[in-house]
Amino acid sequence: MRRCHVEPYLDEMARWPTYEEYVLCGLMTERGPWHHIPIVGAYKRYSPPSESSMRLATRELWNRAVARVTPTLMRAHKAVPSRA
Repeated sequence: MRRCHVEPYLDEMARWPTYEEYVLCGLMTERGPWHHIPIVGAYKRYSPPSESSMRLATRELWNRAVARVTPTLMRAHKAVPSRA
């Protein structure tokens, strides 16, 4: 993602010990459509479970992440014109 598009959400991302990418992608929909361009340049590194941020994942944290992005995603869904 481009830095300029992510910068408005840096404070929000700092609040999440994990699921921050999920929240970021959900919240970015409020600024309009964006497209993933599958190019080489970034990749997810493997970390052992004891070192991965997913060790911090809990059901409560997941529920908070979903609740945080749901209103934004629902507004974006309503804004998309239906195709007849």
